[in-house]
Amino acid sequence: MLKKKKRSSIILKITLFKHIRVAFIPLFFIGVTIFTIQHFGGIDLYNLPPLTFGLLFFVFLIAFLTLPALFLHIDYFIRNRQDEYGIGNRKIIRRKNGEEWIYLISDIDNIRLNLNHYFGLHSSSSVGGADLYTKLQPPWAKYHFAKIVMKSGEVLYLTSLLYPSGIKKVLDKYIKTSYREKERWFTTTLYCPPD
Repeated sequence: MLKKKKRSSIILKITLFKHIRVAFIPLFFIGVTIFTIQHFGGIDLYNLPPLTFGLLFFVFLIAFLTLPALFLHIDYFIRNRQDEYGIGNRKIIRRKNGEEWIYLISDIDNIRLNLNHYFGLHSSSSVGGADLYTKLQPPWAKYHFAKIVMKSGEVLYLTSLLYPSGIKKVLDKYIKTSYREKERWFTTTLYCPPD
């Protein structure tokens, strides 16, 4: 029987597949909104049946909720658009525009993982008498990033566009150093408040 070899390093880079994986739900709702606007664009809104008006309201509400996700997607793309990170063997290698920087894990001053705050709803369930915890996730819930501050003062941003499965997994498996988690309502890299 063959044993699966553990990877000791990982390459983080933005690809088209990662774009689609992270932004599928926001793009889907924006598409539905555009279709609805095109379909109902020439109709007198004052003479719409209540069901149609309710549908239009729902579609515009969903579109309004997806705008923050679109903003974060653009923010993260601009932040990491030409970055490629090689992480492993106790170092981080950053490549951008043909240049390469090497950072040792021991040179890290601190790491903060910025996660989106979820709206939690508690509900009791009769399934096995267990208390189920349900979370409502906004469309921008999958967007998160790690801010890595080096002892030299340089700052590296690892966004969810680089690794949609979770930057936390990268920190735990490859960087293996302590970090702080911070939940925020909106995780933009443009503003990272102090603790």
